[in-house]
Amino acid sequence: IMLLLVIARLTFNPWVILYDVSSFTLLLTYAGCLAASLIAARELQDRQELKAWLYSASAHLLVLTLAVFTRYLLYGGDIFAKEFNLTEASVYVCSWAAVGIIYEWKSNQLVNYQRWYRGMAMLHIYAAGLLFVFYNMFEHNPLWRSESIGNTPVFNLLLIAYGLPVVLAVAIYKRIAALKKHAGIISITGVYLFATLEIRHLWNEGLRLNMPVKEGELYTYSLVWLLLSLAIMIYGAVRNNNDAKKAGVVALLLVIVKAFFWDMRDLDGLWRVVSFLGLGLSLLGVAYLFNKLKSVEKTDRAS
Repeated sequence: IMLLLVIARLTFNPWVILYDVSSFTLLLTYAGCLAASLIAARELQDRQELKAWLYSASAHLLVLTLAVFTRYLLYGGDIFAKEFNLTEASVYVCSWAAVGIIYEWKSNQLVNYQRWYRGMAMLHIYAAGLLFVFYNMFEHNPLWRSESIGNTPVFNLLLIAYGLPVVLAVAIYKRIAALKKHAGIISITGVYLFATLEIRHLWNEGLRLNMPVKEGELYTYSLVWLLLSLAIMIYGAVRNNNDAKKAGVVALLLVIVKAFFWDMRDLDGLWRVVSFLGLGLSLLGVAYLFNKLKSVEKTDRAS
């Protein structure tokens, strides 16, 4: 009961704070409660029921501590600052999804509390997915919102905001059958978005759509999208995953349409002939590779 009261108090702290204390003290409070819960779980090795509660509390306290620590660093030590940005949202997405995966893993370890852990896993993962889709992808996407990404290629805010969530979505896709479809959609959409933003960042100082697209940047999109489509198709063929194969084919068709109607529209003479020839040879190679994979798949089934 005391454990639940402490967790409830710390969870709703921003709305029911009734004391005058520094943000650093509050940060130590969250970290101290997390440490105490972990130590207690370690000490109670022979009390499985109490360990289950303490590990659940530790996972929840970890999310709260990360949130408080993130706000402390982002807003100059003001935990209760009335601000919210892409960096903070990305930390929440990753921490909630990771805790959801931990809860799902614990549900398979403790059968008596399987429904409880699975429910908590779904709650955290759905919250992470909704925040990622509605805030990171749409509301605060750097393509149309001003956001400081950093100057370092690849290793910047985009990696945390769009790269790591894709990795976690793939982990959820592989582990949780009930969320397979949703996690697959987010994985495929997220990896294309991450690649697109990284290419935009490599070729330009900013990401906004109102900036002109350079010629080399345009072809880089086509090349990377083509490679991603092929990778998805190969994965679908090797794993006999029809959804992945369909997604790869649809993505490949979109890349072809882009190449025909956008990439080649300004080419003239010999360059246009060479480009069409190269695209045709690429499609023949893709068709050969796909048929080869299908024949291997049929052989495996027969054996």
